[in-house]
Amino acid sequence: MSDAFIRRWTRILIVLVIGLPLTGIGLGIASDGDWAPDWLSTAGLVVVVVGFVGPILAAAILGGESIRRGGGIVGALLTYGMVGWATGKTQDIGWLLWTGVAACVLAVIGFWVMGWKAGVPMYVGTPRFHSKTVQRPENSNSESGDHNDQ
Repeated sequence: MSDAFIRRWTRILIVLVIGLPLTGIGLGIASDGDWAPDWLSTAGLVVVVVGFVGPILAAAILGGESIRRGGGIVGALLTYGMVGWATGKTQDIGWLLWTGVAACVLAVIGFWVMGWKAGVPMYVGTPRFHSKTVQRPENSNSESGDHNDQ
């Protein structure tokens, strides 16, 4: 994916993750009015949830695809894991909690494997705080095994 594509979608997703929840909160506040229909508070909740989960899902899928073709599935699994984990915990649904945890673990492993194969620099911690860099010695983006020695 080109840098322009990534920048454009990053801006769109940031606007959505801020704008949609604020819109949903506004609908929720408006639902308190005497004139408000009964469904308005439900609509506000749906807009808030979609406003958070939708952009996160899109970012996870695009992030996975930018590493490797088909990697969007790993991104979708990560999003399911986060939503399942949170929903299972808050609603006391045991199977959803544990499938969410398992999905998160599998997705993190999947992203590490894809990143390792693609030669993406990976860090244990954050690069800003001089954390340990973990990556393949050849640090190549080639998946064919042909590595340029420069």
